[in-house]
Amino acid sequence: MKLMPTLEQHSADRLGYLLKRIERETKQDVAGVLKQAAIWSLQSAAKVTEPGKSAFKRLGDKYKFKPMAKWGEIDGGKFWYVRKGTGKMFSTPKPIKKGKAMKSLRRAKGIKSWSKKKKRFVVAPTADMKRDKSDPKYRIPHAGAAKAGWQRALSAFGQPNDVPNKDLSGYYYDRKSGTTRKRKSRKPYYKKSGSTYDFFIQNLVKYTGKTSPLSAKLAMLKTTRRLEGYWLKKLDRKLQQRSNG
Repeated sequence: MKLMPTLEQHSADRLGYLLKRIERETKQDVAGVLKQAAIWSLQSAAKVTEPGKSAFKRLGDKYKFKPMAKWGEIDGGKFWYVRKGTGKMFSTPKPIKKGKAMKSLRRAKGIKSWSKKKKRFVVAPTADMKRDKSDPKYRIPHAGAAKAGWQRALSAFGQPNDVPNKDLSGYYYDRKSGTTRKRKSRKPYYKKSGSTYDFFIQNLVKYTGKTSPLSAKLAMLKTTRRLEGYWLKKLDRKLQQRSNG
């Protein structure tokens, strides 16, 4: 089974050894066991992938919308104000002292967002008093897409999911056109070649490896431990019964 982004060979070897032992000692087809491993891996991967620590709950607002920032956090070294009568913004090189001048003004707030170019959070001034969820400028583009990518893959294994198509992964930034485009899908598959079973699972979100580089590794490790916890005890009991008989 392959779970992309990459996983350590050690985890794959442990799982492979366990599957061979199950097949040898129980004489059963391990396709069902491997399929269950794939499902558990996807569930675990979704859980450990940012943002949040939940696998299937809807993302909270703090993950979907950009936060409001305080007056003193706005970038650029300027001090921004809003005219109460018109709602227009302006900036000054120095803060305006409290007094008559401030009676018709209020301090502008800011919108905090991640800048790919500067590789840090930046704060832009806004005349808004509070965050407007209906305004596109507050929405985080493709929020939770990396998590949704793992969740959506569950449908390939007959598992229901409620991830809307608009939240799906597979987006990338095209520098030539300066737009965000949808990548051609490479869906998870399950096949049998001879006596060997194989699963391929890929998260189409390109930045998954940056935001959650250990998601696949942790998912496989947890899945292997979970399978071992169940099957090793069961196999040991069978051996004990045979030796007693």
